[in-house]
Amino acid sequence: MRKIVVFLLVACLMLTIVACTSDSSGPTNEPPQEGNNAPPSAIDTSEHVVITYLVTGNVPTNKTMTETLPKLNEILTEKVNAELNVQWIEWTDYLSNYNLAIASQDGNIDLIGTATDWLDAWPNAQKGGFMELTEDMLSAYAPQTYAQVPAEHWDMCKLDGKIYLIPEDNFAQWTNHGFMYRGD
Repeated sequence: MRKIVVFLLVACLMLTIVACTSDSSGPTNEPPQEGNNAPPSAIDTSEHVVITYLVTGNVPTNKTMTETLPKLNEILTEKVNAELNVQWIEWTDYLSNYNLAIASQDGNIDLIGTATDWLDAWPNAQKGGFMELTEDMLSAYAPQTYAQVPAEHWDMCKLDGKIYLIPEDNFAQWTNHGFMYRGD
């Protein structure tokens, strides 16, 4: 359950780029009963957790990743007592390696980038490669994301009535190239 909580917190932070605040008034181990009304202090972040995020693309050769990830991890450690470890599936035979990483089910992947059109999201969900994201879980641990996504978009992320994906159309996408802008 701890990895689920941290997974959703990191997903919420990464997708909405919103920093969560924490109250030091004694977190509990129990999930909040009323998700959207639950204060952040009701979520137990006392144990430091490393979240492994599986992404497709070649490992960056510039300093962007090596300089940015430690800064991101400082913020994540301060805000939710977690850090992010990025695991790359490089482009060479990416689909086979991606599906193999999911199928291995060795518990070392916590967060994953996927797509329904080129990364076999639905076949992997059908095979049990992804964990169901319940509405209670989303409203408790990712309340801003849950509230911002329209119900019909959550419906598009369901397989057999269960949510397995967080839709990206409500949030800025990232790429393995990072954000780019014109210098002029």
